[in-house]
Amino acid sequence: READARDARARRVVFTETGLAWLAAFRAAVAQAEEEFRDAVGPEVAAVVTLGLEAYAGESGST
Repeated sequence: READARDARARRVVFTETGLAWLAAFRAAVAQAEEEFRDAVGPEVAAVVTLGLEAYAGESGST
């Protein structure tokens, strides 16, 4: 946590260097999994699945 330069009452939660490294590794793993999925099922099926998951995620956030 660090002080907020614009509001002395507030404390900001920020990533540590370790947390940033973990986040970068996680993003790389997700990209690899997406690529492997696309290679396995083809780009058309991957696009349909992606659209379906995005629609599902959007619906779950509205309730």
